[in-house]
Amino acid sequence: PRGRKRHDGLFDRIASFDAIAAAALRAVAGKRRKPVPAAFLANLETEALRLERELRGGRWRPGRYVEIEVMDPKRRLVSAAPFRDRVVHHAVHAVVAPLFERGFIHHSYANRVGRGTHRAVARYERLRGRHRHVLRGDVFRYFPAIDHAILKADLRRRIACRRTLAVLDLIIDGSNPQEPVHRYYPGDDLFTPYERRRGLPKEHHRESERQRRFSRVEHAPTPEPGRPRPLRARAGASRAGHDEPTPPGAAASRTAPVLAPPRGDGRRPS
Repeated sequence: PRGRKRHDGLFDRIASFDAIAAAALRAVAGKRRKPVPAAFLANLETEALRLERELRGGRWRPGRYVEIEVMDPKRRLVSAAPFRDRVVHHAVHAVVAPLFERGFIHHSYANRVGRGTHRAVARYERLRGRHRHVLRGDVFRYFPAIDHAILKADLRRRIACRRTLAVLDLIIDGSNPQEPVHRYYPGDDLFTPYERRRGLPKEHHRESERQRRFSRVEHAPTPEPGRPRPLRARAGASRAGHDEPTPPGAAASRTAPVLAPPRGDGRRPS
C-alpha cells in the first residue's frame, strides 16, 4: 500500500545461531521436565547449529502436528507442532511480530505481550459502564477458516524478504487439516468453498483495514433518561473502536441543541 514500508533483510536475524538459541529458551519455558524439550535443551548448541544449517540451506521442513481433541468448554481440535518447529516459530515471531504489532487496533488483546484475557475483561467492564448496548459476536471456526491466500498476501504487504516469506509459506502450508468450514459468499459457485480455506471475504477484509484508520470516540457518562447523550468525537472516529465509523455530519447532528417545546402562543423562546 502507498506509504507503508516493506521490510527486507530479515532472514539473517531469524536464522542465526544466537536467535535460534534464544528462541529455544523461550520455547522450553514451562516444559523443561518434558522429555523432548529437555533433550533439545541438553544439546542446545548442536540442535541450534543443525536448525541454522537447515534454514540457511533451504532444507528445513515442518514436521507433523500432534492432534488433541478437547471437549471443554466445547468440542475443538488442538494441534501441537513438534518442538523443533516451535523453536523456528519463536525465532520467526521475534522478528516478524513487531512489524505487525504497530498496526493492531487498541482493543486487540489476543496473543499480544502485555494484553490477554484478563485485561480484555477489565477493559470490557470499563466500557460497559459507559455504553447502553453491547454486541456479543464470534467468528465461526475462526482458525480453521483462515484464508491462506489472504494471509500470505498480507504478509507480503509488510515483508519484502524472500527467504523469510519462504519460511512463512512453509509454516502455513504445513498446517494440518482442520474442521471443515463450508461458507458461501456472493459470486461463489457450488464448489468454491471446497477449493481452499476461506474465511472472511476480501471485501470484509478491506473494510476492516479501512476501519483501522479511525480512532476512538470518547463518550460522556450515560445521561439521565429523557436527556440527549452528548458526544465528543474527532472527525472520522468510531465509538470505542468497535462501532461503525461516524459518517460526516453525524457528530454535529447528535450534539445539536434540543429545541424547547413551544409556549402557549406557539412561539419558541428566544
